[in-house]
Amino acid sequence: MKNVYTAFWSLSLLLSLVGVSAMVAYAAPQANFYADPPSAEVGEEVQFISTSSYDPGTSPEAWTWYVDGDKDNTWGGRDEEYSIFPYTFSSPGNHPVTLIVLDSEGETHSITQAIKVQQALNVDFTFDPENPQAGEVISFEEDISYFGDTSDFRFQWQFDTEGSVQYGSGRSEQHAFSNPGEYGVKLLVTSLEDDRAAETTKTIVVGSKSTDSSGAGVTDIDTPKYDVNTDYGKGGLVPCNGIDCDFNSFIELLNRVIEWIFYTAAVVATVMFAYAGWLYMSSGGSPQKISTAHNIFKKTAIGLIIIALAWLIVNTITASLLDTENGFWTILG
Repeated sequence: MKNVYTAFWSLSLLLSLVGVSAMVAYAAPQANFYADPPSAEVGEEVQFISTSSYDPGTSPEAWTWYVDGDKDNTWGGRDEEYSIFPYTFSSPGNHPVTLIVLDSEGETHSITQAIKVQQALNVDFTFDPENPQAGEVISFEEDISYFGDTSDFRFQWQFDTEGSVQYGSGRSEQHAFSNPGEYGVKLLVTSLEDDRAAETTKTIVVGSKSTDSSGAGVTDIDTPKYDVNTDYGKGGLVPCNGIDCDFNSFIELLNRVIEWIFYTAAVVATVMFAYAGWLYMSSGGSPQKISTAHNIFKKTAIGLIIIALAWLIVNTITASLLDTENGFWTILG
C-alpha cells in the first residue's frame, strides 16, 4: 500500500511539472518600462525604456508605443532600437504612456504608466533703478515663469561685490554697491517638490557720484549747453524762470529781443513799402506826392538795414565770445 501511495504522489508531481512547463511555454509576454528622467519639463526629451519587459517562454520581438491614448499615432517596430521610445512633451500634465510587446508566438501584453510633465522653470529678475549709482540701494525682484505657488520654491541670490560674495534668500532683495563698476548678480531657483533648478545671471553697471562743496553726494548728469545759434527762440521771450536765470540767459534774451524787433520791423517795412508804392502810383504826376513816396521808400529801407545790422552784430559777437560747449565767456585769441 505504501508503494501505491508513493507511486501516486510521484505521478501527481510529474503531471504538475509537465503542466507548469506547458503553461510557461505558452505564457503571454510581460511588458514593463520605466522613464528617464522619471518626471520631466515641457520641451525636455524623455526616454521610455522597456528593457525590463520579458517573456517566460520567448523574448519580445516587437514594441509599440503611444501617448495620451492616441492609438492612431503609434511608434515602434521589430528592431531592438524600438525598445527605447524617445518623446518630448509640449504641454504640462500627467500623460499616460502605453507599451505593447509582441513575442514570437503572437502573444501580446500591454502596460500603461503616467508621467508627470511640468511647465519649464524659466528664471529671470528685474532691478530698480536700472542705472544705479555707487552707494544707491537697488531693489531686486524675482520674475520666474511656472505653474504653481511660489511657496514651492527656494530663492538664492548671489551678489559679487569687489572680490567678495554676499547672499540673499528672499523673493526680493535689496543691495548697494559701494564703488562704481560692473557687478554680477545671480539668482538660483530650486523647486522644493522635485529639486528642479534654474538660474540666471545679469551684469549690473554701477555709475559714479561726485560731491558738491558741502560734501553731499551729487549724481553726475549732463547739463544742457547753451547754443546761441539753436537754443534761443524756444519758448517765450524770457528764456529762464527766477533762480534759473544766469548770464547765458541774458545773452539769449538779448538775441530774442533783437530778433523780435527785426521781424516786427520787417512787417512794418512791408506795409510802408506798399503805402509808398500806392502813393507813387496814384500821384498823377504830382511832384509833392512823388517826393513823399521817395522819402518813405528811403527812410524805410535805411531803418530796415540798421535793424538788420544790429541783429547781425549782436548775434556775431555772442556767437564768437560765448563758449557754446561749456557755457561761459572766453578770451578771443
